[in-house]
This record gives sequence, structure tokens and C-alpha cells, in this order.
Amino acid sequence: MITEVKIDEKYSTVGVFDMLESGNPGDVAKVPYEESRHTGIKQESQRRNMKARLLGEIGEGRKCLKYKVYAAGNDDTTMIFRLV
Repeated sequence: MITEVKIDEKYSTVGVFDMLESGNPGDVAKVPYEESRHTGIKQESQRRNMKARLLGEIGEGRKCLKYKVYAAGNDDTTMIFRLV
């Protein structure tokens, strides 16, 4: 399911990942692109992937991911994919 995230006073990067965590694999969150926000989202994705490796939820290799972040240049959005 694709979820559009609005940027307002309630927005938090951790909250977006928590929302994806409670969903199903294959869920996507679309966040309006801003370079500093995109960097923060990538860092949170790396933290969550590292935690998943340590807990044994995903494999040990760098290619084993739970979250993937992609900047879509066409729509000026950052897309967060939950893979597992």
C-alpha cells in the first residue's frame, strides 16, 4: 500500500518508519523531498537495517535490506520501501 506523508507539526522520521513497521512487507511511504530530510531518512533506514541484522530478521550481507530509500526525481518525493 502506498501512503502519502504530509509534513506538518506532527511529522517525525521515526514515526514514518514506525508506521511502516506496523504494516505489511511491500508497503511504501512517499515523503516530499528536501535534501536534509532525505539524508535523515537514509540514516534512519541504515539504523533500522543494522538493527534487523543484529536481531536476525534479515541476512548478514550488505545486500540484505529491510528498508530501501529512493529519491524519485520526477515527483520530488522520497520513497521508503519496506522489503521484509
